[in-house]
Amino acid sequence: MTTATILGFLTILLAGFMNGSFALPMKWTPHWEWENIWLAWSLIALVLFPLGIVSLTIPHSMPLYRQSDHAVLVWVCLSGVAWGASQVLFGLGIKRVGMALGFAIVIGLAAVMGSLLPLAMPGAAASSRPSWQLWAGIVIVLLGVGLCSYAGSLKSAERSASAASPSVGILLCILAGVGGAMINVGMVVGAPLASWHNIPSSLQTNLIWLPLLGAGFLTTAVYCGWLLTKNGTWRLFAAPASFSHWFPALTMAVCWFGSVELYGRAVAGLGSLGPVLGWPIFLSSSIVSANMWGFATGEWLHVRGRPLQLMLAGIGILVAAMFVIGSAHSSPR
Repeated sequence: MTTATILGFLTILLAGFMNGSFALPMKWTPHWEWENIWLAWSLIALVLFPLGIVSLTIPHSMPLYRQSDHAVLVWVCLSGVAWGASQVLFGLGIKRVGMALGFAIVIGLAAVMGSLLPLAMPGAAASSRPSWQLWAGIVIVLLGVGLCSYAGSLKSAERSASAASPSVGILLCILAGVGGAMINVGMVVGAPLASWHNIPSSLQTNLIWLPLLGAGFLTTAVYCGWLLTKNGTWRLFAAPASFSHWFPALTMAVCWFGSVELYGRAVAGLGSLGPVLGWPIFLSSSIVSANMWGFATGEWLHVRGRPLQLMLAGIGILVAAMFVIGSAHSSPR
């Protein structure tokens, strides 16, 4: 494994840590409801940051979009819409089946589908077939996610008020899991946008983020706008006590967009299997990061025994999965 490859995987780990940390500032917005903070950080991270980074790094980007294959742009935007919808479906699904089961279905499917869908796409080269290490790593990721989710179910005393309709909730979570992988698929689909115009590999994903994340924001904005209107919480944006909440929203946006920017740059340098290998590592490291913050902020302070043991075991398995998947990059196929 070359130095560049090792650096690429370390960058993905850093990206995953940032992604797992991005929601932490939500704890510092007591005067906003969920829809306020979610719309605020989404606007910054999914619209303003992509627009800014494209303008700075590829100042002639608008003519490039016009010259590009419009079919590719449409598919990138549809991937973004599907990913944005998955965020809404996830919220609806966990209301019906609970956080633990919903989390296991969504993250597990997103990890697997985000690795396998690029392999099934037209143009996947025969030389890009995954090795047994990748398949083993995906199975290990699912096992780790399942243990973490089960530990969460033992820890939590909450039960879904609408658990009487689990089949609908499971279906919503399945759709959310598949849709959650579409940000990775959209990046693969949009690769020709950059390659056609000889843009350096380190900047290629910048041209993709704007249509991909912008389309995802539309779905988020519609749902958050509906909640803001329904709950009468638009007024909270103008409340004097909540002006400081824009800083946590900005922090969330920096962590989230920074994570996908680093991820995109890293997988671009790992070859044709970059998105296939990098995606489960990215998700696994984000889960580990989120749980680390959970321990640090006292979510597991009074938890002992089996739930804590299962959570630590699940985190250990996810760490092992990262090494297994990383070894697939240098193995013969």
